Amino acid sequence: MKKYLDINDLINSIRLEIRNPISKNSIWIVVEGISDIKLYSKFFNKKYVHFEEALGGEKDLTDVVITLYSETKRVIGIRDADFIRLEGMEIEEFPIFLSDHHDSEMMIIVSDSSYKSLLSEYCNSSLDEYDKLRIDILRSITFIAGIRWINWRENLKLNLKNLKFGAFFNAYSLELNKSDMLEVIHSRSPNKLRQLSIEEVEKTINDVDDLFNLCNGHDFIKVFSLYASYKGNIRAKPCNIASSLRCSFAEQDFQKTLLYKELKKCELKTGFVLF
Repeated sequence: MKKYLDINDLINSIRLEIRNPISKNSIWIVVEGISDIKLYSKFFNKKYVHFEEALGGEKDLTDVVITLYSETKRVIGIRDADFIRLEGMEIEEFPIFLSDHHDSEMMIIVSDSSYKSLLSEYCNSSLDEYDKLRIDILRSITFIAGIRWINWRENLKLNLKNLKFGAFFNAYSLELNKSDMLEVIHSRSPNKLRQLSIEEVEKTINDVDDLFNLCNGHDFIKVFSLYASYKGNIRAKPCNIASSLRCSFAEQDFQKTLLYKELKKCELKTGFVLF
């Protein structure tokens, strides 16, 4: 994978490749991270489709795609939906497509076949109870999802990156210590604009039923890891679980998604080969 110094370096690199006569039938897909490349690239026609990772998440992805799309129609983007659907927002920039749910990981977790495969690999739980455990884990992370939502909406500058759950999460009961979590988040966020209260977060998520768009797939994986480790699986590290999820998501699963249907429309509209 190429390494770029900044967003302009990435834009210029793609621009040069597009101008190469050998690449006249190729199309570039910009995604948010390397895990997205690992997931999506296996579903596309490798002869014509090239993937690139945005350097700074969805903002850089949007800047790269819109800049190059004004010059050529051979660049599109795939990004996480985040809280866009919960906010009732629309993505107006045409060649940018959203994951079906909060992020690509959650899009896989929604798939029954992929989730059952994960459960069989890492847990001793009965497959008859697979949906209950999935919902229980989702409900256990709604509070941190609410924190992320408020931070996303108001740009409070809370530091939520690489947040470890072990110190304030009970893997046996699948319960989160809300006050401890808020204390940790506030203490690791020296540039925060303000603090949050338990009551404010709970009010934000109180009437939300769409847990697959509310919750973050990475948080789900962390809790699943704690739960599977509690059950005695020593291999249940978040990185292993994330890898297993990507491997379990087959082409037929991807073809059931709204994202795939929208990309097929793009293929017909542009005439470029995606699949």
